[in-house]
Amino acid sequence: MQLIVAKCDGSSEVYLHTKVMGSISSALADCDYFEPHLAEDLSEAVTTYIKRRYGCGEVGADEIHSMIEVVLSDIGFEAAALCLHEHRINRQVQRGRTVVLDYGAAELAGMDCYDEFTQPWNKSIIVADLEEKHGMSRGTARSVAGQVEERVLRLGCRTITRSLVGELVANELLVMGQAEKMLLEPIGEVLDLDVMAMAQVV
Repeated sequence: MQLIVAKCDGSSEVYLHTKVMGSISSALADCDYFEPHLAEDLSEAVTTYIKRRYGCGEVGADEIHSMIEVVLSDIGFEAAALCLHEHRINRQVQRGRTVVLDYGAAELAGMDCYDEFTQPWNKSIIVADLEEKHGMSRGTARSVAGQVEERVLRLGCRTITRSLVGELVANELLVMGQAEKMLLEPIGEVLDLDVMAMAQVV
């Protein structure tokens, strides 16, 4: 069995040490501090503590972030801890203010008021759709949904149409498909290089 993280949106996922390391690295980078091994060492400490305390049980995402903030503060990186805290709060506020509008359904119904055709932003809906309708693994689906959420929140719009969300998902899938293609193909084919011409130059 594996340690499970209870997300704020009601979903859950397997605990990943790399996500803790990524959060710490981002917080330190926001304060213009970079030490290659510091984020790794701190994330190891957080992971060890969490696994000793929770074993193969469940831990909340908020609790993990609180632990990271405490660790950063305890070793003198209060500014990094504050950056991490503010970033998390801002993201929660942005999510809470964003709604998805099914404009097509509203138009078909001939409605002038769109309130009943909107729903709060929730990337778990994208994850579930990719898993159930497209047979995608949960990890990959969450990765796609996470990238889409980043784009949606960067737009800064309080209302976003369902069709645009669909286009953003399709774009991420296309990017992933191209990335997989690049990994499978020989480098010369990927970059469309004229190998013979290069040989003549050399």
